[in-house]
Amino acid sequence: MLVLENKPVLPYVAPGWSIETLIIPIPHNAPPEVLVNLGAEMVERGNYRLAELYYRMAINAKPDLKEAWNNLGCLYTEFLGRSDIGLKYLEKALELDPNYVSAMINKGIALAKLGRYNEALRELSRAIELDPNNHKAWYNKALIHFILRQYSKAHNCCSKTLELNPNYTLARNLMERLREMLKHK
Repeated sequence: MLVLENKPVLPYVAPGWSIETLIIPIPHNAPPEVLVNLGAEMVERGNYRLAELYYRMAINAKPDLKEAWNNLGCLYTEFLGRSDIGLKYLEKALELDPNYVSAMINKGIALAKLGRYNEALRELSRAIELDPNNHKAWYNKALIHFILRQYSKAHNCCSKTLELNPNYTLARNLMERLREMLKHK
């Protein structure tokens, strides 16, 4: 006959140290759209791995949810430093909806981060054709022209950005730099 002893085992904690545990809620029957929103919230909080988990759960539940693919692509491009992977997810979002402007802009950003500037400009121009009042598309186009040292084109795009959104701080900062560059030309 075996006699088993049942005792709780506590982890060793060095004197002066403590152990901290994070409990992460994983909603199991949440609609995919809610998971996408939770992912976006996690990005805002800087918890990128949990955001990725929520986006993947949304995609598993609803593979044709373009917003989940777009947000996952943006997460990899902007926050995880893997524009190559992000680009694949953004292309999937555009496969689901070829006129999805947000994914076009994010794809343009991913292409630019990969040094594929001409492709990025084409993607942003497509986004602008579909939504001429999208200040983010205009701003990113201005930024790429700036990188390519096409200052006049950058200035025109930046002017359009500020016309659409006069309080867009990034565009205002870029415009100041452009004015300096054009002044010394």
